[in-house]
Amino acid sequence: MKEVVLPDSIEVIDDHAFSYMESLETVNMPKSLKVIGTGAFYGTKLDSVVLPESIEKVSDDAFGKTNVTFNSYNGRDYLPI
Repeated sequence: MKEVVLPDSIEVIDDHAFSYMESLETVNMPKSLKVIGTGAFYGTKLDSVVLPESIEKVSDDAFGKTNVTFNSYNGRDYLPI
């Protein structure tokens, strides 16, 4: 699966929800999204992500082992570890 389309009503992406989905290249982040869980996209092929203003928390290693190098949300910079 190369693309994931999340429903507009989703507020939380659970821990490890898409981890090691090695073919995943694209995911939409709905405007309702508040939390991205630990390792949610760990080990995917994502290289860029647009986070909505509704984001309150990006958990540890949410984008670990991906090509995502920089994101900004709520006026704060987020650098994946």
